[in-house]
Amino acid sequence: MYGMNRRDVFREEDFQRAIELESGREDEGWSRTGVCKEGAEFWKMVDYNAAVPLHLKCKIRLDGVPLEKCRELLTNPELRNEWDGAKFQVEQLARNPYYSTIYWIFHLPSVVKDRDMVQVTTVRWIPEQKAYVILYKDGQHVSKPETDDYIRMKTGLSYTILRRAEDDPDSTIMSTLGNNEYGGWLPYAVMGPIYASSLTKLSHRLEEAYKEYSQDQRQVKKLTPKPSVASHQERYKTMLPLKDQR
Repeated sequence: MYGMNRRDVFREEDFQRAIELESGREDEGWSRTGVCKEGAEFWKMVDYNAAVPLHLKCKIRLDGVPLEKCRELLTNPELRNEWDGAKFQVEQLARNPYYSTIYWIFHLPSVVKDRDMVQVTTVRWIPEQKAYVILYKDGQHVSKPETDDYIRMKTGLSYTILRRAEDDPDSTIMSTLGNNEYGGWLPYAVMGPIYASSLTKLSHRLEEAYKEYSQDQRQVKKLTPKPSVASHQERYKTMLPLKDQR
């Protein structure tokens, strides 16, 4: 686990491993699980030789969400809480030139106890892949010890990989890997469908969030509302880049 200012938390082999896992096939231990959105792919692998055995991944299209905006909406904690706060809460605890330490709270149905998690994360643009690779590992922070309020999740190497859709420069293909130990009584058998449903709903929320942002961008306003009354569309306008950087 990581929580200190270490340059070697994320290494080159971690980024290489993420790309390898993204392209894993059925003959390499992956099996399909769940179909919740047309054209999306969901996969599961259980490797009991790994520190965290359960691997869940997906490949899903985000229609109408440009690559740069997608990255910002996913990785900016303040924005993430604005559009995804009903299901998740995320807080940036610390940041250095190499990675950030973040804290998650996951709100689950009432019959299941909520989870929390401390992670370290970093983002890198990889030109040869034409992709943003966002990596996550298990972390720790003195301000977030385990408590009885939540079940603490653990994380192996996980990723989100974002690429511009080949047929539409204003859409993004998102690939994710969740290598998490969820704790409690949740069996691996049920986690595949739950993961597929969760990522499908997240994709819809993200598409709607950007749609709301982009509609607001087209409005010409000479007056800026005071921060205390500004809508979250106004906050998107001030926090997101106006043009793609790539």
